[in-house]
Amino acid sequence: NDGELHGFGLYVAKDGSPYEGNWHNGVKEGHGKLTFSDGDNWEGLFSNDQRTDQGKMNFVGRPENQPHSEDVVSAKP
Repeated sequence: NDGELHGFGLYVAKDGSPYEGNWHNGVKEGHGKLTFSDGDNWEGLFSNDQRTDQGKMNFVGRPENQPHSEDVVSAKP
C-alpha cells in the first residue's frame, strides 16, 4: 500500500496523542481507541478516518481525578 498504514497498529501523532486500532489504506477504519493529551479517550468504530456514533468518550483527565464516561450520540473530531 505504498507505505500507508493497513491492518492493526499503533500510531502516535506529532502532538503525542496515540491511536491504537485498525487502519485501511492509511485511514482509521473499524475499531480503535484515540487518546487525547489530557488522558481523555474515545473508543469505538471509525469510518474513513472519522469517529462514528458507535463509540464512547471516556473522560479521565478531569482535574478532580474522577473518571467517568458518557455515551456519545454524535461525535466529530
